[in-house]
Amino acid sequence: MLRLVNEEVVVYYNRLLEIEFAEVAFKIAVVEQHGKAGWPRKRNDGRVRRRAGRLAKSLRNEWDALLTTLPHACVELHEVADDVPRHMAAYGLASYDAAHSLTAQYVGAGALVTTDAGFGRVPAADLPLLVDATRIRSCRRLRGGR
Repeated sequence: MLRLVNEEVVVYYNRLLEIEFAEVAFKIAVVEQHGKAGWPRKRNDGRVRRRAGRLAKSLRNEWDALLTTLPHACVELHEVADDVPRHMAAYGLASYDAAHSLTAQYVGAGALVTTDAGFGRVPAADLPLLVDATRIRSCRRLRGGR
């Protein structure tokens, strides 16, 4: 994130990202309390829900603070929603992933930063990806490379 700020990268995102922070918070809370085997079966545990609520609030506050330090634009879902079913059918993406992919394409972003190798189903010419080293092989395999 510091690199994004230092290089003055414009961050484009859609509203789903902000909602997904809550889901990530739940997953973290479940894993903390019950280990990886507990996800998602234990998400209703009261201790998990309380911790997840605190984490979700913290994640959102950190996101809001980050946005004050760099140029950004939020794409509202109605701007890409009509194309989501077509994108899902074309590439086998889940609905949220299709919305994220379409958002990157809609704004003409240079790349999508992600930890989800599943975006590799979209051709590189349509959706360049920035992933960590552990996901490069998976993305290349999905794109028909080695």
